[in-house]
Amino acid sequence: MANPSQNENEEFKEASNEPIPSISAETQSNKRKRIYEEEKADEPTHTDGPQRIQEKNVPSFRAFRKLNVKLVRCQQHHMYLNKCKNKDTIPKTLRVNIKPQVPDTTPRFLIKWETAHIEFSRTLVGLLQEYWKERCENIKTQISDMAEDLNTNTEPAEMELITNLIERTKISVEEEIQNPKKNT
Repeated sequence: MANPSQNENEEFKEASNEPIPSISAETQSNKRKRIYEEEKADEPTHTDGPQRIQEKNVPSFRAFRKLNVKLVRCQQHHMYLNKCKNKDTIPKTLRVNIKPQVPDTTPRFLIKWETAHIEFSRTLVGLLQEYWKERCENIKTQISDMAEDLNTNTEPAEMELITNLIERTKISVEEEIQNPKKNT
């Protein structure tokens, strides 16, 4: 007859965190190992290969990328407003819809009222067009200043990598603007 405490120990062993022999060794080896502080200190912080940006340049790269994304979005706004002005259309969000609060309106008065709305909306399009143009120029100067700083602080191979990454980011943002995801 088995000892009752021995049965409890066997049940406890079955519920422990020991690997189950039925699971293949391949799936167990896919688990990520924890790296402790001592092991992290021994590893190099970056590789000298052209595929990585040095740690000291990462904040500059992120700021540079952020400015380039801002520029793409600003240019998109500016181009859209230029298109609206050239086609003499008014974006839906800039249309004014104020009803006159006078008791007796004539058709002539209503036509003048609508004309005033249209002129006001066109003025808003012009103001926003100027705003986005100035903002694009501002961002371009910031980008050129940051590019000069990056050129002086980075090696040519790393700068080429940064430039390629920025170009890919700009292309993906432009595609995102052209083909927005629809919430379904």
